[in-house]
Amino acid sequence: MTEDFIYDLAGKLIFSMNRFFPSQIFINMLFFSGSAAILNKYEQNDIFIRASLTFFLGFLFCVFGKLIHEKFEKTFLKFKINQKNLKIILLICGLVPFFFIYNFRSIYFKVKYVGFVLSIISAIFYISSLYNFSECFTYLFLRITLIGIISFLIMIASCTTLYIFNLIKNFSNFAPYKINLLFWFTVIFLTFGTIAIPVNGSKPKESDFFWKAILKFLLPIYFILFFIFTLYGIKIVFIQGTEFFENFEILLSVLFSIYIFLTFILMQYENDKKSVKIFLNLGGYLNFILIFIQFFALNQTITRYGMNSMKYIMIVESETMIITSLSAIFKKRKYVKHIPLLFSFAILFITITPFNILDVPIREQNLRLVKILSENNMFEEKKIVPNSNISQRNKEKISLYYKNIIHMGGKKLGILPIDNKDFENVFGFKFIEKYEIPKNIKKLDVKETYRYDF
Repeated sequence: MTEDFIYDLAGKLIFSMNRFFPSQIFINMLFFSGSAAILNKYEQNDIFIRASLTFFLGFLFCVFGKLIHEKFEKTFLKFKINQKNLKIILLICGLVPFFFIYNFRSIYFKVKYVGFVLSIISAIFYISSLYNFSECFTYLFLRITLIGIISFLIMIASCTTLYIFNLIKNFSNFAPYKINLLFWFTVIFLTFGTIAIPVNGSKPKESDFFWKAILKFLLPIYFILFFIFTLYGIKIVFIQGTEFFENFEILLSVLFSIYIFLTFILMQYENDKKSVKIFLNLGGYLNFILIFIQFFALNQTITRYGMNSMKYIMIVESETMIITSLSAIFKKRKYVKHIPLLFSFAILFITITPFNILDVPIREQNLRLVKILSENNMFEEKKIVPNSNISQRNKEKISLYYKNIIHMGGKKLGILPIDNKDFENVFGFKFIEKYEIPKNIKKLDVKETYRYDF
């Protein structure tokens, strides 16, 4: 039994390494360049960090490129791109990002890089599940999760072993631990993770245990949460008219994620269970109730405190949820399989375009700050004029907008002081750390709200 398992795993590993050969090269290069970056303490490690970032993108790009080739192999052959030529093309293209990776410590680069990574991962899920969507998505999700858990447990065990050795002979730094983490992420998790990607045209089937567990536990939990959130939203919107509790929008976003996950997984069991059919038929319609509550809560929060990166992400997420819900309603969920591609484009939209999660909130907060400064005669000829003779409320708002802009990296706007210690000299009063809503205000005060078109 054990030997059969080992032989089967070895066979799958060899097949996967041959199937994604360029990706395996990038995995090894990622490990060595990452190790060099960890061990090198001097300025030269910048080149190793750039190389590591490039190799990780190269790995993802090669996986995606190979999957595209498998899906449209006949089209590629018309352009004389066979397996051998494809490997060379992928290797060359995978190295291209190196020449565009610079200033990698800036927050803008980090946002764009993470955006590219998440977008490619979403695209990989899409292209690998294009046929037999629900079955392939379930298989890929479960295998990646299982490999991740096993890799994490083995990593913990190896770190524990290193710790014991450290008790015997003290390490001069944490480099051995970092290299160990890198090894298990690259050589183990990424290598074995490629095994989980279904072969083109296959229809993998999971055991009944998984979908029964989903049916008996996660589906009831979703309906319970939906019922609670709906009642709470109706109470706030139509009865009390007060504010939602803090971070309510985040919880709704989690519920949206559960809905998407359940829809992707349960589509393959639509004809097997009546409760699954009811969920798939009604879920899209019911979801619009939560979307309405989400937009209302976001409008309430943004109106009072202004835009921030998290709120902007939730706005885009809510808009994609509208499309997701519509795709689950019409054409018998024919277009649901394209939702991961929608997520991929949405991620790119909020990370690499001018409408990214940094610039849009900064512009909105800047407009709020300029407006309130102008109303208090503190902004003339694009310069801030100190003025301590303003209301406590306006001081709190100026402090809040300033804090949000600085927190989101808005120093480049040029109208703000660089450090908090300069705040009093620039604005004429001390920075107020906390913005509080008056306790005697139960309903939203129109005078306390600001709206901007940008």
